[in-house]
Amino acid sequence: DAKMLEFDESRLDHIEIGLAEGKSFVLRKTDSVWRVSEPYDDVADPERVARLIHELKELQLVERIKRAEFSDSAWRATGLDNPAAKFRLMAGAEKLTAFWLGQPGAVERTLYASMEAPGNGGGREAFVLRSGLHAVLEEPTALWRDMKLLRLPAEAVTRMRLNSGDGLIEVARAPEERGEWLLTKPLQARGSRERIEDTLAAALNLDILSAELAAIPGSPAAPANGATAEPDALRVTLFAGGREYELQALQAVDVNTAEVLMTASHRRPHFKVPAEQVSRLLVKPNDLRDDHLARVDAEKVAAFGMRSAAFPELELKQENQTWLLRRQGRWEPANGERVARLFETLN
Repeated sequence: DAKMLEFDESRLDHIEIGLAEGKSFVLRKTDSVWRVSEPYDDVADPERVARLIHELKELQLVERIKRAEFSDSAWRATGLDNPAAKFRLMAGAEKLTAFWLGQPGAVERTLYASMEAPGNGGGREAFVLRSGLHAVLEEPTALWRDMKLLRLPAEAVTRMRLNSGDGLIEVARAPEERGEWLLTKPLQARGSRERIEDTLAAALNLDILSAELAAIPGSPAAPANGATAEPDALRVTLFAGGREYELQALQAVDVNTAEVLMTASHRRPHFKVPAEQVSRLLVKPNDLRDDHLARVDAEKVAAFGMRSAAFPELELKQENQTWLLRRQGRWEPANGERVARLFETLN
């Protein structure tokens, strides 16, 4: 049960993996978001990073080994003189732990590893560990890129702006009731919660088909190779946690094509995204407007009145979750089913 590594995950903000053939793979955490900083600069897949950290924390010691116990050929087979990977886990400038990873062992899910021996002698201790780290490292580094163009929890988004050839549309959550949406531009009206959240989900579920690995000069949102967005191209801006995220299409969206070239303000490369997904963001103001005259939560209503030229005046009030009807100056229990039907009809 002996755990090989002990480190404080909450402080971990830098994972450096020196791979064979001089290649490096580096992950850095900035503002609670993990990024790949080498061999390219982009947002990392959070699930893969979580899997890597889990494997590091779950490294189990099988046995300690010594060089003298091995023949020359058997020792070379451990890979510890020419390690497959060198790990450094950092918290800022502080090294939390470091170790070398050799070759897989003879027993399934085992591998050879070594780390500096305690003291200043410069020697190394060697071990056989139980772990799935090799399977994690065998995956191409390109797969560590987050293949969602923008990854945010929907509930964190407080405002969304859509700008295209049809004009500007902006929606925002009502300040007094979290979750209710208002259409604020180009007109002010109550928003359709279902349609706005469908549009928001479309923005948060754009899949990346491929990415330009080369860094793009200039600002993070600058398009590659000097390309500029077409005048009517779609631009989506989301506001969450005090930050602004802008997604920019570099060409008009055509559902008859397979993909659309896009940039994201928080990522350096440019990306190809399915045109069918992007087309879900092409909406008009009335598409997001609430088409119900009223949306009344009957449970929150304390009193209800209705006046008509053709029928007697109706007065209702709710006390202790029971509806009462005013009749001939007295309050009597009302027909609950008819009251419920009244609010359903109103809504």
